[in-house]
Formats: sequence, structure tokens, C-alpha cells
Amino acid sequence: MKISEYQSKKKNFSTLILIFVIIIFSAFAYLLWITVGNKLFQTTTLKIESGRSEVKVKIDSKDKGKTPLSLNNISVGKHFVELYREEPFYSNWGQNVTFASGIEPYINREIGPSSNFSAGEVVYFKKDESGFSFVSSPEEVSVIINNRDIGLTPLFLPSYAEGNYEVTFVKEGYQGRKITLKVKSGFSTHVSIDLFQIPEKDNPEILRQTEITNYPQPENIITREIWKADEGLKQNIQLTYASLSKISLYDLSVSDEMLFNNPKTWVKGLYYYEVSYLGKSDLEWHYLIDREGVIYEGKAGGFEVAILGQEGLLRVGYLGKSEEGLTEKAQIAYTLLSNDQEKALYYKANIKESNTADTQELEATKIKSFGIVYKNLGDSIWYDRSPKKVFLKSENAESVFFNSSDWVDKSIVKILPTAFVSKDQDVRFDFTILAPNEDGEKFENFALYVEKNEEFQKIEGSEFTVKIKVTGGVQKMVLIKDTGTGYLNVRDKAGLSGGIIDRVTPGEKYLFVEEVSGWVKIKLKNGVEGWVSSQFTERVN
Repeated sequence: MKISEYQSKKKNFSTLILIFVIIIFSAFAYLLWITVGNKLFQTTTLKIESGRSEVKVKIDSKDKGKTPLSLNNISVGKHFVELYREEPFYSNWGQNVTFASGIEPYINREIGPSSNFSAGEVVYFKKDESGFSFVSSPEEVSVIINNRDIGLTPLFLPSYAEGNYEVTFVKEGYQGRKITLKVKSGFSTHVSIDLFQIPEKDNPEILRQTEITNYPQPENIITREIWKADEGLKQNIQLTYASLSKISLYDLSVSDEMLFNNPKTWVKGLYYYEVSYLGKSDLEWHYLIDREGVIYEGKAGGFEVAILGQEGLLRVGYLGKSEEGLTEKAQIAYTLLSNDQEKALYYKANIKESNTADTQELEATKIKSFGIVYKNLGDSIWYDRSPKKVFLKSENAESVFFNSSDWVDKSIVKILPTAFVSKDQDVRFDFTILAPNEDGEKFENFALYVEKNEEFQKIEGSEFTVKIKVTGGVQKMVLIKDTGTGYLNVRDKAGLSGGIIDRVTPGEKYLFVEEVSGWVKIKLKNGVEGWVSSQFTERVN
């Protein structure tokens, strides 16, 4: 064979090999495109909602904004979706979701305080034969399609005709859920459903009930701040208050160990359920007690905040275990709440504003108006009614400034002018005084009092003095009576310890200035004032 012929055949063979390699590579590239590459350029739209409140969204650890969201150009395939809130009250959620082209997946998921106190659904689709696939938390949830009971989760239902279906999910002890699902030819519909666990009974049994007249004194309670209550969840409405008369302990016991072994989460669930699902303004429990005797703060505003229809009742729930009964530690905690004892310095006030400080000049028998603003600094609510009525009162049994046209009686000036005053709130008393028909400087002390057990208790920090210089009235005189010695000593202060500054004679009259126990101050003819024993004097006009 000639060399030229050999080289020509070799060249042709190399060309054939190259063509073969190109064909193989092209086939491989085509298969790779079908199985992988095509998906890189396929996208879908994802809709995300979150029920009652907006939440933040991440997909594959990247922030996407707040709900409600409609996200375009989401590549098909598996993605990790997260829904979360910043407040520590809430438990965040995350799940892998598979997206297919040709039909839009969606997520509707509320964020609650824990996984069992949250609810929602994730609906996505896969390219295969038409049908439904259901998984749930909790398991064994009844699936009802178009009013027909189909079975319990987990559940796969193949070969459903294309169209829309009304699907209801039901399980005893959980809040039911109803959604509309789509079946599209060539796609299976996958549903992951979470139901909200109902944390309390409709009509709980009363375990204990006690009449009380004073106030609970729990110590070391788990406050709303400690159990991380979302204060933005409750409704901001005007609170009403009522004096306590009774405490009742209700049995909220359950058999679910996830609840009775995690009482703080249970408290959160009660709060979220009553506000978000029952439409209450706040928790309708003043306190909650767990099996270990730990006391949790319930309704905001204190134990005298009234619950509609149950005014005067301290409402306490027991977070127990079914069939176990009230534990010894829980009984001790209840005793602390129902302990009927007074609380030291329970009532306290300060004066924020007043026009009573300076001496006022007033013509005899004339009326003058005053105003004073108090702030409630104590733990107690002030009421305008018995058994713990608050009122403004003179410290004297009969006031020198008594005004019969305005006062309650000769000592009590005004009853609290509003139904109640809660802690840190202000209240204004407007009142009048009547100047006596007697010249001279008059002063009298006043304060707030609370009616307790048919007695009056002064409220600390509420005292003030009214000082009036009366003019145009009758000038009262002091007649010096017989002393047996022919004179009466005048001293520089009331009492035998006072120094003698002058002497007066029986039968003489002097201008009356003021009187204290056993002694009268008079003005001498030279203008000097001094004290004489009231035993040897008589008041005359």
C-alpha cells in the first residue's frame, strides 16, 4: 500500500471517530438538559399568607419580605421556606417544599407560641399521576372531601379527576380547618396540614371556691414579662375594676403530657387561643397554677380587673394532669392566693397638683373653691363604693369649714368622683369650704381615707392643710374668770413650761386668737399674744 493511500484512510478513520464522539457528547448533553438543565431555567410563583398577622419570610436563608407575599421566578425544585417573628413569644416555622412548573404552590401558615399552638397548610404539586397526598400534625386527622369522610392522615388518594375540592380536616381537641384544593391533570397535590390544639375546656369544673374580703399575696409569680407575653396581641380597651369578694379555682387538667409538662407553653397557648380564636380582649384568668405550685400572672392590669359577667371574682385556672387531682403544691399555691389578710401600705398616694398650700383670705360666711389632684401609688384600686370606698375627709370629727350645701357630712368632704382609680392613675377632687363667722386665722388638716371594716384608714401621702384668714366676722373675746389669786399668768407658749410674760386680771376681756388642748391664746392690749390656762377663761362675743 502506498504511503499516500494509508494516510488518506487514517484521516478518514479519525474523522469518523471525531463524528462519533460529537454524537455521543451531544446525546449526553441533551439528556443532561432534560434531567437537570431544563429545571435551572424553569420557574414558578409562590404565594405565602399568614392568617391574622404579618410575618417575615426567608427562602433558602435569604430574606424575601413580609406576608402576604407573591414571589415570582422561584426556580423549580426543593427549597427551605422559613416564617418567623422577632418577638420571643412566638415559635418560628420552617419546612422543605418542592416546587414544580405549571402550577403554583402556596403556603398559609400562622405563627403561634409553639408548634402545637400554630396552624396552617403547605400545598405543592409534583408531576406524576393526579391525586392527593395528605400528612398532618398531629397524625390521624380526619380528611373530609366534598362532605365525604375519606380517612385518616397520613393518606394518599390516587386518580382524582381534575377540578377543585373542598377539604376539611378534623380531630377532637383541635381547631378544625377547611381549605379549597386544586387537582390538575398530570400533577399530584401534596398537602401538609397543621391543626391548632385547643388548650382549655368549654366548661371547666370548679375545684375550690373561697369567700375573701381582702387581697391575694402571691410571691415569686411568673409574670407576663417572664413568660414573654406579646402585649401587642391583646386588645387595648378601657379596663374596669371590681372589689374582690370570691376566689374560684377551675380545673383545666389534660391528659396530654406535652401540655402539663410544659406549663409556660400552655399559658402562652391559652393567651393566644383566647385572644386570636375566641375574640377575647385578653386572658380571662387572673392567675394560673401548675402541678408544681408555680403561679403565673394571667390577665393584665391586676387581680381586681373585672371579667365581664364575673365582677368581684378572682378567676384562677389549674394546669393539671387528668385523673391526678389537685397536687399538694398546687393546694398550697391556692392558699396563698386565697389568704384573707391585709397588706401593709397597700394604699398610698401623692399630691400632683393643689391650690391649698398658701394661706387664703376669705370674708366670713363666704365660700371658696379648691382643687387637688392625687396619683394612686399603691397596689390597690380606689373605689367610689363600699366595701373599700375612698373619700376626702377632715381629720376633725366636725370641720370648722363644713359646707352643708356641698359636703357629705360635717367631716367627709367628697366621695371618690369616679368609679375607680387604678394604680398610677390620677384623680381630681374639686370641693368648697365655708368660712366660719369668726375672725382670725383658721387651719385644718385633710386627707384621703378608705373605708375598711367599718373603720377609716388614712391613705399615706394624701395629707394637706387648708389655711384661711377670716375677715369681717364676729370677734370672739375671752373673759378671765376668778382664779383665787387675783391674777392669771400669761405664758409665751402653751403649757406650764412656757415662760411668764405678763399677768391678766379676772373680769377683763381679751381678743381670742386660737385654742389648743387646755390653753387659749389671747391678744393683750399692747398687741402681744400669749397663752393662758383655759380652766380660768370663758369664750364670749
